[in-house]
Amino acid sequence: MQANAFANQYAICETEKNIKLYILPENSGDNRPIFVEGRSSLSVSAISIDKYVKERKLTKVDFIKIDIQGGEDAALEGCKETLRRDRSVIMLEFSPQLITDNGNSLKRRLITLIDDYQMSLFIVENNQLKMITMNDLHDHYDGNIFVAASDSWLLYS
Repeated sequence: MQANAFANQYAICETEKNIKLYILPENSGDNRPIFVEGRSSLSVSAISIDKYVKERKLTKVDFIKIDIQGGEDAALEGCKETLRRDRSVIMLEFSPQLITDNGNSLKRRLITLIDDYQMSLFIVENNQLKMITMNDLHDHYDGNIFVAASDSWLLYS
């Protein structure tokens, strides 16, 4: 039986490098790859999703979950090849208040994905998948969004 998930000691970003991770000792789920006043930091190894997929010779990536407290834009930049090849579904935390430019860079990245890969945005509302537009995100949306192609398995499951 082939493993479908792997645990690794990497941060995810746009390329392979060391990044600073700003630590919140009382809540490890809120450690961030962007500067936060008053937090200590530590250096961690980071890798792009594309490089990770290539190094491990993964033949297909169906689903990518990105919830990295403000580093979502960098992660999306680093998975273009994988998206182009596999048309992966992305589940992404969208929280503009966690991003230094109030989410504008992430919004631009999403517009590029939508245009370049013929993808759409979705949210779950009342236990149903609902297509949304970028304008819906501009109206102060905060939560998980899905990015998927119109022929994606997500829409037919």
